[in-house]
Amino acid sequence: MRIVTTISRLREAISKMNVRLSLTKPAYLCFNSLRQAQADMLRAFAPSRETAFSLSTKEFSLRVFVLLILLSSFAVSSMAQNLESIGQADPIKISGGFNATGIGYAATGINARRDPFNYFLTGNINFNIYGWSVPLTFSYSNQNASFRQPFNQYGIAPTYKWAKVYLGYHNLTYSSYTLAGHIFSGAAIELTPDKWRLNVMYGRLNQAVEEDTIRNTIPSYRRMAFAMKVGYGDNKSSVDVVVFQAKDDVGSLASAPVKSQIFPGENLVLSVLGKKSIGRFSLMAEAATSAVSRNLLVEKITMDSPNLFSYVGGLFTPRASSEYFNALKSSVGYMGKGYNVQLNYERVDPGYQTFGAYFFNNDIENITVSTSVRLLKEKLDLSANVGQQRNNLKETQVNAVSRVVSAFTFNYTPSQKWNVNGSYSNFTTFTRVRPRVDPFFRNDLDTLNFYQLNQNASGGVAYSFGTKENKQGIIFNGSWQDANESAQGSTPGNSSSFYTGNLAYRSTRAATNTSYTASFNYNKGEIGGVTTLSWGPNLSVTKAFLEKKLRATFTTTYNQMLQNDTPQNRVLNLRLNGTYTIQKKHLLSLNIVSLRKFAIDERTADFNEYTATVNYGYSF
Repeated sequence: MRIVTTISRLREAISKMNVRLSLTKPAYLCFNSLRQAQADMLRAFAPSRETAFSLSTKEFSLRVFVLLILLSSFAVSSMAQNLESIGQADPIKISGGFNATGIGYAATGINARRDPFNYFLTGNINFNIYGWSVPLTFSYSNQNASFRQPFNQYGIAPTYKWAKVYLGYHNLTYSSYTLAGHIFSGAAIELTPDKWRLNVMYGRLNQAVEEDTIRNTIPSYRRMAFAMKVGYGDNKSSVDVVVFQAKDDVGSLASAPVKSQIFPGENLVLSVLGKKSIGRFSLMAEAATSAVSRNLLVEKITMDSPNLFSYVGGLFTPRASSEYFNALKSSVGYMGKGYNVQLNYERVDPGYQTFGAYFFNNDIENITVSTSVRLLKEKLDLSANVGQQRNNLKETQVNAVSRVVSAFTFNYTPSQKWNVNGSYSNFTTFTRVRPRVDPFFRNDLDTLNFYQLNQNASGGVAYSFGTKENKQGIIFNGSWQDANESAQGSTPGNSSSFYTGNLAYRSTRAATNTSYTASFNYNKGEIGGVTTLSWGPNLSVTKAFLEKKLRATFTTTYNQMLQNDTPQNRVLNLRLNGTYTIQKKHLLSLNIVSLRKFAIDERTADFNEYTATVNYGYSF
């Protein structure tokens, strides 16, 4: 009760403090919005009287601690910002932009393959109020029939000196193994005074979605998450500690899913990151441990052998469905004179999971060595990356895969006119299939080995010549990809190869503000005995008018495709694009595309497609 009373008094003090400040009307409205957000966080972090006594002491203390940090940050930032900015700068600055796009489509000779008209409205606006930066964005289109509001997902991120607040929809990354880019709806704060760092977030990761067996809707429980990152240091030496906790609300669904095997879960991840530079050496490491409960509906248990999660209080509850995993990533590097070497190691346990990421690779071990060197008076750059990757770390799977990774690149610039570059990579995969043990059937196969080889090579040569009034250049780029796979004792099968090439000539004439590009494209693919070939020329002309305010580009492309020497497609593209800038704030653009596909035989017919795009943009 005392804590709840204290929170109420803090809230009243902040409200009185904001009222006493001499603010303009827009600024006062902005602070009212912040107070509303503050009230929402009070409801999120402060437990009610009914639930306060059901929480463990450590969990209750943690929530109150986070709440006080958020409240104090609002109070300090609001007061310092206004006292320092009033009278020294404009109270309110507004900037942003707006775009309106319309797309028309028509076709002859075939049925229309898209809607005849679509439109898109997008924009952004940024309010700078006494040093606070509050950005807003919006988008609207006629393609989404269920769209009901101009703001689908919105968020603001006001900043002041070393303090930043996130409200609404955002995605943050605290580390690779904890909170890693998952979108959330809620609030977060980022404080970076001097060498200290404090990041705290609280919000919803997933909405509650009821199961619909008719529409095959995948259900999900409402998932809330909390994360905190505390660190100290700079680019040369630092240490950070991350805590991430997410839990599904069991009562967020009216009824438990029946058809879908979806259960409410809980996740707690603890991670430590550090880096250190010692002379020419650099060290980096992150170690994380994750506790995951796959089903909160099963009974709670008492762990026989205590681990790190035995001392986290109410942040995680061990259950019969709970599992524990570890992850480690580290690197050691040396920076020499004209060269550097780095050794990287990563290991992620099978089943490792964090609710703070959409996708996560586990059951892998990577060991790689990378190096680069500069030679010939820094005109030649060479780099290499060689390593090995394997899975089935606990030998519980039927298949075990070991992969050798190697990549090499070079870039040579003998003069300002010439540039030569190339790269080669070789990915070799070795899979060992172990038959399952059957006590009633004896399998004569001990193991079955499977090999896969992927090779990629690319290169390019560029030569520049001409004068300042007429700059010219010739560029060639090519690539080759090859993949082969075979089982033990068999000939290579399922092979595929791809070849691409592009030769281009470019010319830019300053006197007439005109540039020309002529090129030829070549693409060939061989898959399972089927050879596909496409080739064609391309011509593009760009010219600027009216003191470069109006820029027009005309492009024509012709492509012919053959399959096993039999013609398949012949397509001609004509494109006209124009942009006109008015007073650096208004931008008008028009893009017209005509596509004509020619008949190959009596079973096909010619057809045409026309697309026109009009866009208006305004920035302020």
